[in-house]
Amino acid sequence: MKQTISFITLGVADLARSRTFYKALGWQESSASQEGIAFFQAGSVAFALFQREALAEDANVPPTGSGFAGFTLAHNVESEVAVLALLDEAVLAGATLVRPADKVFWGGFRGYFADPDGFSGRPATTPSLRSTPTAVSNCPDHPSTVRQEKARYDCCGQPEISAIFFAATGKCRQIPPSIYEPHFMNSQPPPQPTSWKALPGAPLGGTVLARLDEIADGAAFLVNLSEGGQSFGAVLLRSGDQVFAYVNRCMHFGVPLATKVQYLYAEPHQSIRCNVHAAEYRWHDGHCITGECAGIALWPIPVRIAGEFVLVADDPA
Repeated sequence: MKQTISFITLGVADLARSRTFYKALGWQESSASQEGIAFFQAGSVAFALFQREALAEDANVPPTGSGFAGFTLAHNVESEVAVLALLDEAVLAGATLVRPADKVFWGGFRGYFADPDGFSGRPATTPSLRSTPTAVSNCPDHPSTVRQEKARYDCCGQPEISAIFFAATGKCRQIPPSIYEPHFMNSQPPPQPTSWKALPGAPLGGTVLARLDEIADGAAFLVNLSEGGQSFGAVLLRSGDQVFAYVNRCMHFGVPLATKVQYLYAEPHQSIRCNVHAAEYRWHDGHCITGECAGIALWPIPVRIAGEFVLVADDPA
């Protein structure tokens, strides 16, 4: 048997949904596709989507089963920024972020997303398996696209990232307003609150945020409060008998640092990092230390420990 893989077929629950997802990633369906199967050319490998029950019948195995499928679909790129860009695009296309990007012991950098059927995609840098990058020297100019759709974020607004993103994905970034609070072209950015207390749902002094024993030493803990139809998120970081609290909002892009604690990258007692664009903030004061957040800091929430509880500190008299 030759040392080669020529065809990968995924058995999916909803063929139409999966077709839509992979096309949203920018993949072009082959003309060989039919109503009951979709073909894509993925480099030197053919990639297909087939109804799960039909694929199981074809393989003469039962179609039942769930959980980890035992393999991942990797996409090698040339830089860590490109990994972040591809994770970003996959989530916007409908994927679920399973693991934020971080370094691996063997020297690479990777993250994981799950497609609509839970199959694991893995954008990664693999130093020992370098591929040939697509060279893009300047931010791409797509006036007909960017000007016609107000919901598109101007990829040229971040020249350090946009050229790499375009090289990795072949298109300008699309940032839906419901997710990223974009700055639309020909309009001013929306006014930003000047204090965490001005945010919707900000808790009053004395509000209980968590039990102290819920937060392990050196760990992060996410709090989600909801009252009167308004929600408010906070990140609590514990170092011994101290707890540092911040609004769960990346000051670089206005999105939550993480929606689940397992998605928040934390270096115990040192730093936390936004899982969307890797802006990194110092543990004890929230100041930006790496990423596109220079000169800014997370909004600190004053807290106090009363017995076994962590509370929002009362306003000074």
